[in-house]
Amino acid sequence: MKQNGIMRAYVLLAVAALVASGLSGCAGTKNVWGDTKSGLILEYRMKQGDVLKYEMTQEGIERVEVMGQTNESATGKSYVYTVESK
Repeated sequence: MKQNGIMRAYVLLAVAALVASGLSGCAGTKNVWGDTKSGLILEYRMKQGDVLKYEMTQEGIERVEVMGQTNESATGKSYVYTVESK
């Protein structure tokens, strides 16, 4: 009974090893985004007329205590970027 379990584990391990080696052989060798030596391809691949909008908001509160006096200041920033394809 114990021997069946060990044999089953060996078979599963062998199948997993075969699948892993097969998958790694199917992977392409050329990186789609270029490489660090020749340069990376950093561009938007958008359809004509597509518009992307990015919004970023930062908020913060700073509290400082100096010589027994507390001072509090709040800051807020909002950025909006729009990218349109040509």
